[in-house]
Amino acid sequence: MFEAIPEMSSTPKIGRLRSEAETMSFVGLSRFLNDQLQNPIMRNNPRLRLWCLAAKGYTDIEIRNRVGGTGWWLKLSNLRKRALEILRIVR
Repeated sequence: MFEAIPEMSSTPKIGRLRSEAETMSFVGLSRFLNDQLQNPIMRNNPRLRLWCLAAKGYTDIEIRNRVGGTGWWLKLSNLRKRALEILRIVR
């Protein structure tokens, strides 16, 4: 269906890849979507561009949550270790 309209041929691919994002690299998907956004057809079609930007935004949020998600845990763990060391010194 979408292949009949050249500028819309990326629409199902972007949607499919985003729906399967959990099974692939979020970083790789983000790079792919960024490459798609550089495509002249994508630049000149506001609806298609918005579709791709939304997919990239959701993907980048996942990357940030996964990378940032462990960062806070490591900081908390280090803080806990320092607090325990201080308590040992005080006792």
